[in-house]
Amino acid sequence: MIVIKEGNETEAFADIRDFTEKYATEKGLGKREKMHMDLVAEEMLEITKIAGNVDDGSLNIDGNEHSCTLTMELSPGTIRDISFENISGVSQKLKVLLGTSFETLEMNEKVAEDIGVRRADKAILQELDCDDVKDAFLWTLDSYNLASFNRYIDGDEEDWVALSASLLSALTKDVRVIILRECILFSVVLDFDSKDSEKKESYGISPEFASLSKIPVAKTRFQVKLVELMYGGLPKKVTAPLGMRLDRLNIPAPTASKGQLETLAYIPFAVKDKKDAPVILFLHGGAFLFPALPYHYQLAETLARNTGCKVMLPMYDLSPYRQPPVQIKEIFEVYTELQNNSGKYGIDPAKIFVIGDSAGGNLAAAITLLARDRGLIMPKGSLLLYPSLDMRFKTESMNEFSDVPIINSEAINAYRKIVQSDREEGLKYYYSPSEAESLSGLCPMYVETAEFDPLHDEGVDFAKRLKAEGNDVTLNKTRGTVHAFDMAKGSSIQRAAVEERVKFIKRLLG
Repeated sequence: MIVIKEGNETEAFADIRDFTEKYATEKGLGKREKMHMDLVAEEMLEITKIAGNVDDGSLNIDGNEHSCTLTMELSPGTIRDISFENISGVSQKLKVLLGTSFETLEMNEKVAEDIGVRRADKAILQELDCDDVKDAFLWTLDSYNLASFNRYIDGDEEDWVALSASLLSALTKDVRVIILRECILFSVVLDFDSKDSEKKESYGISPEFASLSKIPVAKTRFQVKLVELMYGGLPKKVTAPLGMRLDRLNIPAPTASKGQLETLAYIPFAVKDKKDAPVILFLHGGAFLFPALPYHYQLAETLARNTGCKVMLPMYDLSPYRQPPVQIKEIFEVYTELQNNSGKYGIDPAKIFVIGDSAGGNLAAAITLLARDRGLIMPKGSLLLYPSLDMRFKTESMNEFSDVPIINSEAINAYRKIVQSDREEGLKYYYSPSEAESLSGLCPMYVETAEFDPLHDEGVDFAKRLKAEGNDVTLNKTRGTVHAFDMAKGSSIQRAAVEERVKFIKRLLG
């Protein structure tokens, strides 16, 4: 344990470096893990130093070779220049919390709840080995997506800058502030994943996707919220690509939170005046949690350019605010609108393709099944790219790929806890198309899988079943790929996959 007194932070940090060095040696950790401990300890010291009149404190480290917890015990201080009502950014919140007394929280419980502070229940206290504590307040990084945080989504760019700049958000698995009557416990958990790096090297992932391994796999509510902040505003910022028009539509969808879905329409100049153009309804992926990412916009443009179709990219509602299968209802309402009012959109109702990647592939499969079952004109063709199709999550690839880039089974399990879908809401077999009683009588289907993807097997199994039940099926099992490999700019494998998608669409257009 390292003791920290006011004015001796420099000495304390030198002691902490020695402390982490000794800990790393004892646990057999490498330089990277020690560096992360040092960075987090420095961040904790910096935050507490500016938090106000924080008195004596102490820092301790406990754990093993896979993870460790850095805990700083502090006497509460006071802050006069920052209030609950006007803070933003994770570091600002921590400064307020670490300068707040138990009594202050008792007096301002409603305001405290707005920044995610709540009374700790018995289970939490037992988990923290505080069984003998009568009362405590708790703040966690996961609670960061509460009301006060949501206020910043629509335009306070400084807030996400503060988030992304925080080392705590980038390096840690869990952050907790426990406010007791006599002290504050500032706890940070690091997950080293020491075994993961060895396992990743054993895969045959193409070097073309090496850059994707550097992208952090978002797993927590906090990380999901950060992605939403970073990319949620893109629909308003994208501009028309060369050689085409970009229209912004509001397509009626009564189930949607706003009664309509904001939709970007990429329209090649060659078909801008046509009243019966073919159209691709492109449903972006993202586990029903993430907004459309930059590669989705790029892919929409590429499909429009190479197929001569109009491409419509709707922004459906996301979890955890709206739970599946509400997204299926919204998109089916959009599909129905395009069928019933095709003249309004200048499209041919018999030439609507549906395409989706990941969760978007789930939507594309569901829309195809719904069109069959409810007597609408079937899509001209459906394209499912590394799709999520089986909500039982029991395939071999789901068990095997727990540590691959972009999306792995650990992340999928984390998303399931956040999304908490209602599978009994009358759309069970559309939300999990692999469980549908019949897959017969569908339009031509293109199924594309990524080799090192937890969703790989459900895509292959779905394609095999489609073929066995008499459908026109194209299965493209890409090699050396990971989930969402469309993110990799300049990849020859990705370009070849796009060519196969375009070939499928052009074949059906004749």
